[in-house]
Amino acid sequence: MFSKILILLFIFSCAGGDTYQGSSDKVYVPTTSDKTELSKEDEYDSRYSEVFIGQVKKSKKFLRKKDYANARKTLNTLKDEEISVFEQAEKYNVLGLVYFNEGKISKAQILFEKAYAKVAGENSKLKNQLLLNLSAAAYKKSDIKKSVNYLQQIDTSKVTYKDAKKKHLLSYFIATKLKRENEQIHALINYFDNDENRGNVLQSKFYTVLKEKFFKQDELVQKSFIEQYKNQKNNFAMREMVVTYRNALKQKGDRSSVDELQSIIGTDYLQYESQINFFSAIDRSKVGIVLPLTGEKANFATKILSGVSLALKNIGEPFELVVRDSQNIPALAVAKVSELIEQENVSLIIGGLFSNTSEREYEAARKRGVIFLSLSQVNTNRFNKNKLLVELQGSIESQVSAALNNEVASRIGNKVTLLYPNNELGHSYLDEFWNQAKVNGFELIETSGFEKGINDFREAIGKLSGIEYTRAKEKEYRELVKQYKKDGEEEKIEEIELLKPTLEYDWVFIPSFPKEALQIIPSFKYLGVKDINFVGGPSWKSRSLFSQKKYLGNVNFVTDIEGMRKNEFVNIYKSSMGMMPKLLETLGYESVYLANQILSNNFSTRKELGESLMSKSSLNSYLGQWNSENNLWLKKMRVEKL
Repeated sequence: MFSKILILLFIFSCAGGDTYQGSSDKVYVPTTSDKTELSKEDEYDSRYSEVFIGQVKKSKKFLRKKDYANARKTLNTLKDEEISVFEQAEKYNVLGLVYFNEGKISKAQILFEKAYAKVAGENSKLKNQLLLNLSAAAYKKSDIKKSVNYLQQIDTSKVTYKDAKKKHLLSYFIATKLKRENEQIHALINYFDNDENRGNVLQSKFYTVLKEKFFKQDELVQKSFIEQYKNQKNNFAMREMVVTYRNALKQKGDRSSVDELQSIIGTDYLQYESQINFFSAIDRSKVGIVLPLTGEKANFATKILSGVSLALKNIGEPFELVVRDSQNIPALAVAKVSELIEQENVSLIIGGLFSNTSEREYEAARKRGVIFLSLSQVNTNRFNKNKLLVELQGSIESQVSAALNNEVASRIGNKVTLLYPNNELGHSYLDEFWNQAKVNGFELIETSGFEKGINDFREAIGKLSGIEYTRAKEKEYRELVKQYKKDGEEEKIEEIELLKPTLEYDWVFIPSFPKEALQIIPSFKYLGVKDINFVGGPSWKSRSLFSQKKYLGNVNFVTDIEGMRKNEFVNIYKSSMGMMPKLLETLGYESVYLANQILSNNFSTRKELGESLMSKSSLNSYLGQWNSENNLWLKKMRVEKL
């Protein structure tokens, strides 16, 4: 209802000692009324005249420009005797904000108090906003007791969304001054409730603080927070921490604790349940595409566009392609997605060529209810996805589903282990193996993570194999090798069994790129782990791995199911372009055919288009097929031997 601009959070710079060290009053007490009402800031009801509203908005424009003199001058044209009591209260509120932003806190406090006296008897947005402003002013003056008193009187359901966030953040600052860690956690959890942009949440410095403080608590305290906030279904910060907490239990193999956690949060907690807000304007004749047209990755974009242009030519150019350059910079990629939606009104977007931008681009499209066809995997947990996302190379969920099927069980066994990178990508694979293994009749024996960027994987592999790799044992091994060579008994080197692995699994899944696989797979043999199968993602279908095939053993990879049309496509491309198509050219071609199928249905609004896609049970491009499962599109894939 009532706007404040950037006011309160000059409290960051508050200096001086505390005047309040009470131990009984809680800074932040979570209540059921903390569900915020998402209202617009500049909504004025019928109690305010058009003339008054015009002058207040004019003053706020000056305030945004830090033109404090003109902001005050504009407000002072509104004479008290000519305006209502409600208008007087708002006038003094905004005038207080002008002084607050100037750093004249005492004057601001007097004006806030004068405004509050006029509305103290009602429970309005203005009254609660004034309580917040008074609390901030008291905090700036280091009067913590008074600041807490004002804060506790605020009815969060009667303020704007931004004011609710400021209230929770102010609660956090006060709790920090008073060294009350539990209340800091409560305040920050509520600060992130209903934030629609997951990317912004994860990049926030306050999320980093929240994670650090949350995971410092013992397990019982963590569980109590999860229990208390399990109904905040749109709190990305809380949900990310629950996933991290659950993954830690899975890494330890603590199935009983995982089951207990699931009983606390329920089966649907991690499913994205927010109503989709479809951006209204749509031009069905336009499709947007975001690629790194300039910079180091420009040659990749050129290959994608080669496949795109051929597909458009072959199907008669059913839509106009609107191209934007991301330069492979995540923030710029997000801006270009927003531009395509809000200015060009494109019907859907093709993008996400690289994993460093794909999740951010998808997030920008998803929050506007726009279909996103991703050229690479979107490396995030399934609860952040829905059927407005189609991953052309096959999602993490698609790959795991292909790896855990009957054909794989009969060929290489149903006892599997997972060796994964300790990042969001690796944890997403971990989560999917836990979700799908038992349901599909597989046994997940053990899991082990490794830090991204390392060159020595023996310690992580040792955890999978019941052995502990140490420098002492490596030294012992080298001394024995040296002795055998000295005695002319090199043949005995193969018989050294210092590290005796215990193998309870048939195969290991490793979500890594070929370069890492070429380091990881030989490390198994080095530690005495032999005669097992290795399975990787689609990137393992590579020349580098194939050239080392005889040294690597039983290597498999998840790949597309290729039918007769694959040869047709190769011939079409070779005939038109004079060369064989590779992965990127194929992805470009596929993206156009998939877009054309999605847009082939009758629709007049973006909502109709989105709902049409979500109602489908299957999708087809020129080469690929996707089936709907649990509100996701799973690509049909299979495991092949290298």
